[in-house]
Amino acid sequence: MTDMEKHKEPRACQHHGAYEAEVTSWDSLKLESRCPECEREREERLCREEEERAQRERRNRIRSNYNEAKIPARFSHCTFDNYEVRDKRQERALSVARAYVAQFKEVCAKGHNLTFCGRSGTGKTHLGVAIAHNLLQSERTVIYRQTIEVI
Repeated sequence: MTDMEKHKEPRACQHHGAYEAEVTSWDSLKLESRCPECEREREERLCREEEERAQRERRNRIRSNYNEAKIPARFSHCTFDNYEVRDKRQERALSVARAYVAQFKEVCAKGHNLTFCGRSGTGKTHLGVAIAHNLLQSERTVIYRQTIEVI
């Protein structure tokens, strides 16, 4: 059995010029390191590609969750930012809805829920859909249903 031998030898990269390759020899096998700049660029490219793949998968999950939520198109514009506050009760409802989303992990762990009650036209659906949009963006599953469907 032959001993493994390591040493450095000068090499030239067609893209980055001269570098020292680490050469390892063992019996008839000879391995040498590649250009460090090419390897760094390769690693960066692989990281970018992995990040792009992860982002594509995230967008696909979100799109799939949106489709499965079945939120009617007429409510697709509903956000916290465009909710019209006309009185103190609506201001409080908006604040509660934002807090619900912000603390959703804890809310979920405790099994809590949120119910909006009020007259027609006060923004209950708008806030509910705004909550749904926020949760969908964080890759949560949401199901839109009217109360009569649930009952």
